[in-house]
Amino acid sequence: GSYFVRVMMYWSIFVLFLMLTAATSGDDYFIPIHYQIEQLLLDSNHRMAINHPTGTSMDVRDFQTELHFSFMGLPLPFTNIPFEGSKGSIHSNNIFGLLGVSGYGWSGELDNCSLSSLDFTLATKSLPYEGFNPPVLSYENAKAKFLFWELEGKFSYSFDSTFLVHEIQNSTYCGLWDSFPMTISISSSNFQFSGEKNPIAALFWKALMALTTFNVLAEDIVREPFTSTINENVIKPWCEAYNKNCGGSSE
Repeated sequence: GSYFVRVMMYWSIFVLFLMLTAATSGDDYFIPIHYQIEQLLLDSNHRMAINHPTGTSMDVRDFQTELHFSFMGLPLPFTNIPFEGSKGSIHSNNIFGLLGVSGYGWSGELDNCSLSSLDFTLATKSLPYEGFNPPVLSYENAKAKFLFWELEGKFSYSFDSTFLVHEIQNSTYCGLWDSFPMTISISSSNFQFSGEKNPIAALFWKALMALTTFNVLAEDIVREPFTSTINENVIKPWCEAYNKNCGGSSE
């Protein structure tokens, strides 16, 4: 709503202040990379909030696997769970925050055109407004079996995530580094099952799935759609803004 737009505007003014302060302090030859990315994300988040206030949905691949049990990251010697899902999608507000810049490389003088690589971490952001909830991975058809308990119905999985992004740029290319794929980490996940006639059974499956390694599978499932989203909303605008006069082209 209008309140969210005002918050974004105030944040833009704050980021601009930081950028001007850094630029006039002589800290570096150019405005620090951290604030450049902050401003780029601010613009991207504002566009998403205005153009897609309820978020966007993308199709995801089907899966068929056996899930292992784990506790605090350690495998448990229980029976595995055959689990499959089809007709899946991921719904996301595509609002990202910058957690930090972890590394960058240079070649030559200290300016934008000599920047050769950049590593930074983004995180999905949940805001207290309609449509700005955590990403949700959903499957219309899900089947699972554990011992003599079976489940068949709809499955949804909400989560928070972070993305370690690796970008390279030079006189011929600017974009994501295919040889070093984006690292995804999922946390604060929540399982929901619908279509199960017995509510106790649905709660049983929710608790059971929380003990499995589904997070690892989910990280792989959401990689393609989130890579596409971050490439379109972050990487391409970055290359257009800071590499367009250096001879590189984004892909």
